[in-house]
This record gives sequence, structure tokens and C-alpha cells, in this order.
Amino acid sequence: MLNRRVLRIKAMQAIYAYEQSRKSNYELAIDHIHSKFELDWNVTESKTPAQIKEERQLAISIFKENYKNETIQSDKELPTNIRLAAISGIRFYQKAVAQDFTKLRQEMTLKAEALYEQYLSILELFIELSDYTETHFLTRQKHRTERTVFFDYERKFQTNFVVERLREHEPLAEEVRRKNIFWDKQQVIEWYHLLQKDEEFKRYRNLSESTSVQDYEIIDYIFRQFMLKHDAVVSYFESENLYWIEDKVALKSMVTKTLKAIAEAEDIEEIDLQPLSKNWEGDKEFFRDLYSYTIRNDDEYSIWVGEKLQNWAIERITQVDRIALKMAVAEMIHFPSIPIKATINEYIELAKNYSTARSKQFINGVLDTLAIDLKKKGKIRKSGRGLLDNK
Repeated sequence: MLNRRVLRIKAMQAIYAYEQSRKSNYELAIDHIHSKFELDWNVTESKTPAQIKEERQLAISIFKENYKNETIQSDKELPTNIRLAAISGIRFYQKAVAQDFTKLRQEMTLKAEALYEQYLSILELFIELSDYTETHFLTRQKHRTERTVFFDYERKFQTNFVVERLREHEPLAEEVRRKNIFWDKQQVIEWYHLLQKDEEFKRYRNLSESTSVQDYEIIDYIFRQFMLKHDAVVSYFESENLYWIEDKVALKSMVTKTLKAIAEAEDIEEIDLQPLSKNWEGDKEFFRDLYSYTIRNDDEYSIWVGEKLQNWAIERITQVDRIALKMAVAEMIHFPSIPIKATINEYIELAKNYSTARSKQFINGVLDTLAIDLKKKGKIRKSGRGLLDNK
């Protein structure tokens, strides 16, 4: 299942993408202003290139001073065309940034929810591989020579106890239909032939008969050692999902729990599909709000963080560290039920896995100091469970 650590990572990735898009929008807005000042050969008394360049540079400088503002704030008396060009650039930038903010928040939510569909697709893949066992066996029989001998036990994966329960599980079938999940047949065939070469699968296939325990063990093996580790399969998943490395942990937990439940249940009706998280609506609200608070308060949080960096300007630390620090501040302030120490520990782990070797100590030191300062200023107010470690 998805946990909040994974959701923090997904929010960080979306914030990183937002910051990159904001830089691109800034440059595009300057290009937009640039296009407002072009030499017009159709006008008899056209301005000289030098005059156009001067006006263009003035409009761009006004934009750079005011791109975060609603209106132009300048003591200078500006010519109409320069003011209008600067305003046009500001509106261009702010509209693009607002659109990217909304788009990235929607995308990160959809990508998180897509994990559930990937979970269902992996369960469906077991059925597809099992079904192809019968097809493959019958095809071989059809083209056999006189000396070829076939044994029925070679097709036992088609009647594997765990797969049969997956095949008969109506809630799974209904979810697969509802979400229109299907596997490309050629892909299934390719992976089946790779699986045929696996020594562990060969041993299982050549058993004269198998127990329910052996059926479960080979399914568990296929999932852990083939689907999650075989280069060809992993390469496919990575190409389909840019966040496969993070999502794999949650998927492994969800699929493993499902397979174990199937193996242990006395009745198929006792088997429930795994939820995306224990409380997806609450978790979704948490990481969407975390994304929003971090971005909307970026200027203020950057100042607070910058004050604690001593000899390090905020521009000189890695982008991941900067984002992690601002996310942590947003979490400490806007989520009163999360203890401060829990927040700090989460962002230490995040930076340790996604930033530099020195990030762990750096993040810890800055956040400890920030937390003390923000509590004194009344910015951090914890309640309920959030008070546990704040004595």
C-alpha cells in the first residue's frame, strides 16, 4: 500500500517539476515580450534597431522586477507600448505558472492512483501467463513428431491453485473489466518463453504433481524473482512508469499480501483486494495540500530557510534539499496532528535517498533550528497526536 513517505516523495517530484516549469515559463515570457518589439519594414518612419532594442530591454527589465506582482510597480513614467508589453509578459507568465500548478497537482494524484491499476494488472498477468501455458502445450502437441513425448503435468501451471483462485475471484475480474486492464498477447508470450528458461520454474513444471504449498511458492517466486528482477520485465515496467523505483515497494507489499491471503484463505469469498492505502481520501488530501502549501508559500519559506543557512545562500544548496526544507516547513505549520520530530525524520530520509551524502546532517540541523524558531514565533501549533514528541 501507499504510505505517506511515498506520498511525500511524489509531492517532492511534482514540486521539482513545477520549479523547472516555472523557470521555463520565465524564459518563455521574456521571449513573448521580445516578440512585441520587432522591426516593422512596412512602416515608412520605422524606429531604428537601436531604439527597438532599448525599448525591448526596458520592457524586459520591468517584467523581471514585477513578474510576481498583479500590477507594475515602478516610479518611472513608462511609454504605453513598453508598459503594455511588460504587462503582457507578466500575464503570460502568471497564466502559464497557474496552469502548470494545477496540471502537475492533477497528474501526481492520477499517477498515485494508477498504482492500484498496476497492482490489478500484475494479478491479471498471472492469469494471462497461466492461460498461455495451455495454449503453448496444445500448440506443441499439434506439431509434435513421433518421438516427442508430452506429459500432462507439464501444463500444471494452467491449473495452479493460486492462479485458479485469482481467475475465479469475481471482484478482481470486475475491477479489471471496469478499468479496462488488458495485456498485449505478444508481451505475455515473450515473458512466458523467458519464464520457461528459468530453472526454478522448470523444476516446478516437471513435478509429477504439486501441492498447494508448491503452487503458492512458485507464484511467489515468479513475482519476486521474475517480475520484479528479470531485466526484460523490469525494463518494461520502467518504460511504462517513470516512478517504478518508488512504486515497486508499495506494489510488492500489495501483491505479496494478496497472494498470501489467497494461499491461506479457506474460502475465496474471504479474499479482499488490497486498497491503495488505509485511508486514501485522507492521504490524498494530505499530499495534495502538502504540494499546494509548499508552492504557495515559497517566498516566505525561502526567507525562513535562508536565515538558518548561515554561510550558505539558499541558491547554493541542492534543489532537492531546498524543496525538502520548504516541504518540511509546510508540514510542520499546516499539519498540526503530525509531530515535529516525525516530520524532521521523514525529510532526513527523503534527502538521504534523493540528495547528497551530506544532506542528512544538513537537513537535520536546519530543521531543528527552524522548528524551535517557528514555535517561538507561534507559527507552529500542534494538537492531538502532534504534541507527542514536542515536550
